[in-house]
Amino acid sequence: MLHFQLQISSFKDYVQLYKLEDDTEIVYDKSGDRWEVAMTVSDGQFKQVSFVNSIATPKGGTHVAHVADQLVEAITRRVNSKNKGGMDIKPYHVRNYLWLFVNCQIENPTFDSQTKETMTLKAAKFGSKCDISEAMITKVLKTGIVDMVLQWAKAKESIDLSKTMKGVSGPPNKKTKRLLNIPKLEDANLAGGRDGRECTLILTEGDSAKTLAVAGLSVIGRDKYGVFPLRGKLLNVRDATFAQTMDNAEIANIVKILGIEPKKEYHSCNSMRYGHVMIMTDQDYDGSHIKGLILNMVQFWWPSLFRMPGFMQEFVTPIVKVSRRSVVQTFFTLQEYDKWKEENNNGRGWHLKYYKGLGTSTTAEAKEYFSHLEDHSLSFDYTGDGDDENMDMAFNKKRADDRKEWINASNDEEFVDHSKDAVTYTDFVQKELVQFAKYDVIRAVPSVVDGFKPVQRKIMWSAFRRNLKSDMKVAQFAGYVSEHSAYHHGETSLQGAIIGLAQNFVGSNNVALLVPSGQFGTRLQGGKDAASSRYIYTRLEKIARLIFHPHDDPLLEYQLEEGQQIEPRWFMPTLPMLLLNGAEGIGTGWSTSLPNYHPREVIANLKRFLRCEPVQEMCPWYAGFKGSLVLSCDKVGYDVIGVIEKRGPTTLEITELPVKKWTQDYKEAVLQAMLSTDGPGSGQIEDFKEYHTEASVHFVVTVTEAQMAAHEYIGLLQSFRLRGSISTNNLMFFDKDGKIKRYQDERQILEEFAELRLEYYHKRKANLVKTLRQQAEILRAKARFVQEVMDEKLKVKNRKKDVLIEDLRKHGFKTLREITGGADVDIDGLPQGKAGGWEYLLGMPLWSLTAERVADLQAQLKTKEAELEQLECTAPEELWDADLDAILAELSQLETRVKVAASEERIAQKRAAQGLAQSLAKHSRTGSASGGGLPSGAPPATGAPSGQVLAEMQARQLKQTVAEFPGLFDDLLPVKSAPPPGLEKVRGAGEDDETATPRAKSALTLGGFARKKLSAVRAKAKAKGKAKAKGKRK
Repeated sequence: MLHFQLQISSFKDYVQLYKLEDDTEIVYDKSGDRWEVAMTVSDGQFKQVSFVNSIATPKGGTHVAHVADQLVEAITRRVNSKNKGGMDIKPYHVRNYLWLFVNCQIENPTFDSQTKETMTLKAAKFGSKCDISEAMITKVLKTGIVDMVLQWAKAKESIDLSKTMKGVSGPPNKKTKRLLNIPKLEDANLAGGRDGRECTLILTEGDSAKTLAVAGLSVIGRDKYGVFPLRGKLLNVRDATFAQTMDNAEIANIVKILGIEPKKEYHSCNSMRYGHVMIMTDQDYDGSHIKGLILNMVQFWWPSLFRMPGFMQEFVTPIVKVSRRSVVQTFFTLQEYDKWKEENNNGRGWHLKYYKGLGTSTTAEAKEYFSHLEDHSLSFDYTGDGDDENMDMAFNKKRADDRKEWINASNDEEFVDHSKDAVTYTDFVQKELVQFAKYDVIRAVPSVVDGFKPVQRKIMWSAFRRNLKSDMKVAQFAGYVSEHSAYHHGETSLQGAIIGLAQNFVGSNNVALLVPSGQFGTRLQGGKDAASSRYIYTRLEKIARLIFHPHDDPLLEYQLEEGQQIEPRWFMPTLPMLLLNGAEGIGTGWSTSLPNYHPREVIANLKRFLRCEPVQEMCPWYAGFKGSLVLSCDKVGYDVIGVIEKRGPTTLEITELPVKKWTQDYKEAVLQAMLSTDGPGSGQIEDFKEYHTEASVHFVVTVTEAQMAAHEYIGLLQSFRLRGSISTNNLMFFDKDGKIKRYQDERQILEEFAELRLEYYHKRKANLVKTLRQQAEILRAKARFVQEVMDEKLKVKNRKKDVLIEDLRKHGFKTLREITGGADVDIDGLPQGKAGGWEYLLGMPLWSLTAERVADLQAQLKTKEAELEQLECTAPEELWDADLDAILAELSQLETRVKVAASEERIAQKRAAQGLAQSLAKHSRTGSASGGGLPSGAPPATGAPSGQVLAEMQARQLKQTVAEFPGLFDDLLPVKSAPPPGLEKVRGAGEDDETATPRAKSALTLGGFARKKLSAVRAKAKAKGKAKAKGKRK
């Protein structure tokens, strides 16, 4: 028998014997006197070699798990950080690549059997603990295990993706003739057969477009054409996570319909079910985006198909059609139509029809399109690496700066020429897709002039147009906005924008422009708890027309769309609304964020501007917020701090949260996560109660003394996450010229607005002076006309129209159009815009031809001339200052209404608290009499505040309310009666806590002696009273 002696002297030497190759790296570490650990990479299956008190444990056990869990956690954390967007790596995935060596000394170990192959003792009873050092973890992460797990994850992702989106159900390269269980697919008859490469799949934008395509197929047949509708916009696969891609059923369906496999290289379409893909979307900006997303998917996953000539195509339909007699012209882009209008007298004399979407086209038009398919289809041509670069630039989220340059460099007059047979990918990106990108930014980033995004501007213009002074359902108002302002998007988003303009809870609007009549959302859920738009009403706030003054309406530049006048490019408010209500938005390449500011501070700065004084820096302010806003250390933003107070050794009270941190979210994400789960003291807090309303925050948190000490050591604000931040470093807005611009701070925004606003006050004065002069001239002409008719110098009865008009000319009268220059002027008795000739004179009723009417007209003329003289003597700065004063007065009224509502709420809370206290007291007396009450020292019932906490809350609320509104509670609180004799100085017996004269120290003691002494005094007083009563009876 041969014997071998191993040259080892330690566990570390023993581990080295397992080296299979010279480059195998084994990491060794010793943790204390009882633990030795080593690790290397396995071949994909977990392995371990372990000893407990020098006893081999071939099957491991709790000691191996104790070590392995620490390493697996560190490795998993590193792998997931490097696999962002990929599959979620679980601990058992990492464990499979561990080969672990453990040698430990355990006190009184237990095993699963006599063979002692597996240790079963719990880790808490080991007698020691193995803490893996940071040095060992660092070495473990460098062994290559991270890369091995990542390689496995990528391979697993590819396999799972292929299984989920596999386009064939049989062996490779075997096409499926018939596809089942794909909803709404209209498959081509020849798809999946030997002629499948000649088939075209039409991807449509929605079901209505599918109906249009199916109607068109009746012309060209369904053998070689299939139709599949898309639900909205496709996923951007370039930056999508693995989970997003796996869960996207629509992409999976497209892959199956085409009969292709993810990320496979294709040199021909012979193995595919379809040989062409035709995109059929609306001709608007969103339609261009959908085209881009489909092309992006093909370019990213199947570059070979992206480059294949004729594989990608688009179906184009007109966006505008004009006709006159038998002449019909169609336009596929708005740029083409605008250019045609300039050359054809703005389209006058032509019948105009806008095609908002594919659903606008009739069945007959669909058949017409498909009967001339060559005129309505374009192929995408690949011209080189530049096409790939443009697609990556447009859809790679990491290239936001490149997209900014792309948008700024675009030319609005360029458009895709649809008269050609093909368009390059580069031309599509640079001429068509860029228009969507610009429009997306316009929708997301407000204007610095009026602070509105386009949808908000449409809403306010519609409200002014309708003179919305009485309540109207939000759903009904949304329909009005959509009809009159050419709104082209979903009604849900429009209704949400209307609700947003009316919200007034903390963190929303400082100055709401619409009245929230109903449940418009609260700070409990940040407005998400708003009622359905079918059940809530709104109308204009009075202050809205003070900020957006009607005198500025004639000065605005109104837009034209679909042949009708819609909202202006921007309104010209009296105040910079951008500063009052703030702004947030994210668009293509740009985002913006601006906090709210105090209206009074903004007005004060505007008054300084009018007086040529320097504008002062302003601090963000949110109406109703009771916390603090402090300039951050980096001075590029503000720290937003909530309110938390210590009310006792084990009680904390939270009465305010940071701005935009909503009550429900805070409760679920913070307080519930801090609760004790494994018995008293195991969490960060023991319990919390909620006393807040829809407008206020009020948590009462209960902790142990140890937990209180830990929170105070960390800091209550930090421990309870009551510190947020507001950035003022991303102030991107559109300026007055429609160019996006970065602003340094709120003062630059205010000064730029003020300069433009003052310029418009000069324009307003000039327009008002002009209007008053025209109105005076009209009154003068009407008075003279009536007088001359009365004096019989001018005869109007029984005369021909032409003769009468000639006579009016001879007497020096002018038509209304000649007086006003074609502008609309308010005239009594005539509809605005309906009178341009002699109607203002000849349209007067017969009863106007009286001396009293002449005197009335002359009085009106005198008043108008006085008004004109006063206006001419008023500087534009004075007009602005007067408007600011009117807004301040209305703000004061709004603040008063808010305070009154708050006081009424506090009164209601106080009454409810008094009722609760009386009920508890009654219950306590009843329980004592029946013997069924709570035992002495028992804790209060769960959900109700203790008497001490309740009394403190009531006292604080009462003190604050009485200070704000003296005498408010005089008619509600009962008059306190005088205390019984002998108890005048007892605390609380007839005097408030703060004014009561303190008793002697011994009488205030809470021990038994004080209680006995007080009982004796009362008994003595009672006996004395009885004796007196008895003497009187005798």
